Amino acid sequence: MNKQNLKVRLLESFMFGLIIALMMVVGYSLDKYHRVQEISQGLFIFPGALLLSTAIIFASLVLIEECFIRKALLLRIETFTDRLGSLRLTLIIWGIMLIFYIPMCRMTPISSISGDLLAITEMLQGKYAIGNHQPILYAMIWKFCMIVQDAVGIDGIALFLLELLQAVVFTYAISVCLSFMMVSLKRYVLTSVSLAGLLFSPFIKAFVVATNKDAFFSAMLVLLIKSIIEIVNDKRCMNDNGFLFRLFVISGFLCLFRNNGCIVLLLEAMALLWYYKKEAIKPCLVLGTVLMLFFMMVGPFFRHFEIANSPVHEKMSVPISQLANVYNNYNYVLSDSEKAQILEYMPNVDKYTDRIADHVKDTFNDVLYKSDKASFWKLWFKVLLKKPVAYIDGFLNLNLYFWYPRSSFLYSEFLPVLALFILFLVVMEEKRKTMCLALLPCVFLLLTSLLGPMVQYRYIMPITVSIPILTAGVRFDCYKLQGL
Repeated sequence: MNKQNLKVRLLESFMFGLIIALMMVVGYSLDKYHRVQEISQGLFIFPGALLLSTAIIFASLVLIEECFIRKALLLRIETFTDRLGSLRLTLIIWGIMLIFYIPMCRMTPISSISGDLLAITEMLQGKYAIGNHQPILYAMIWKFCMIVQDAVGIDGIALFLLELLQAVVFTYAISVCLSFMMVSLKRYVLTSVSLAGLLFSPFIKAFVVATNKDAFFSAMLVLLIKSIIEIVNDKRCMNDNGFLFRLFVISGFLCLFRNNGCIVLLLEAMALLWYYKKEAIKPCLVLGTVLMLFFMMVGPFFRHFEIANSPVHEKMSVPISQLANVYNNYNYVLSDSEKAQILEYMPNVDKYTDRIADHVKDTFNDVLYKSDKASFWKLWFKVLLKKPVAYIDGFLNLNLYFWYPRSSFLYSEFLPVLALFILFLVVMEEKRKTMCLALLPCVFLLLTSLLGPMVQYRYIMPITVSIPILTAGVRFDCYKLQGL
């Protein structure tokens, strides 16, 4: 790389490093003082954050540009993978991954489970009404596992079977993607590194057998990303019936395993239509059909089987937290009638915590809100005009750890978000704007989490497992790194 290119890369790295450093300063003030007004308290970390982020971005760009591999070695790998073929290579990778993942599956009695799976179990046992807050497909899979346990008579086999199914589906999806990267795109080194990361990361391995639906959802997300990469690399596949059928199945399961999958699909369809226009009509029709069927299911189908929609408050974490923040920390700006109104909607408003909305949200008066939505939003807007900075605090505190690292840095939602950001820089550097289409499902998922907000590591894990696939799938035309 010549000196001129080095200067350009350094300037680019500095500009984006500046953005990250400013995010760190704001994040520090919120993490320590819970108020964005205390931004001056975090200025001391600015120089170090700027230097570190600039160095990481600069090193990433230079490494990609300067890396090379011996052609003789590449030729041997290419000959080997071509001889194996996509199917055999998929089965080999799948087998290797299962060897690593199956020992993680547990034989645990149903009585000791917790979290989402406990809620689904109680729902299936009739302890409360069936609702679509927990994806019905995951509940059906768990019901099947419990039926098998009752038939076999071995306590603990249900959880083992569920975790085994999660591991099999997840590793199969990853194997298909990695095989495609090696056989079709000739990305040998990045694919191997991605596989190693997925095999040896303790966080990912624990997540795959965790008792929630996110392993299934992540499998469908990486398969959707693979489909988009196929379109980007050869748009003729948009007219292939086999490809369109696979896209239909993947998209359907994406919606069924997590409700915000439909938002990801809708936005991705709009992006494809905007970029490819008439050429994208067929895949967009497929995605549109999936969305139509999904909304028919959550409408007439759910009403017929008396499956309740998600409670209203599940979609209102941000406005509820914003009002609760003003009530608890800026009480003096509220009139007596406004305080009384807030208490009517949120009886437990005094239990507000700025990182988690659930303490206040779970007791939100859904009935009162449904009877007069206009009154709530009128109250929300009046309080916004009185203390807008409190609303900013309320929103940023809820999703802080998406853009600011936790004290346990390696177990932080910030890392996959940072990796996604760097991938965008690489794609824009390559002038491969079409590859942004492959990154967009992760971006859209992140946006739904920000607005949710859902700041737990499992919510960001689908993005975490997608990063290796995206890294291997990005084409480095500018640097001609055949085989990397």
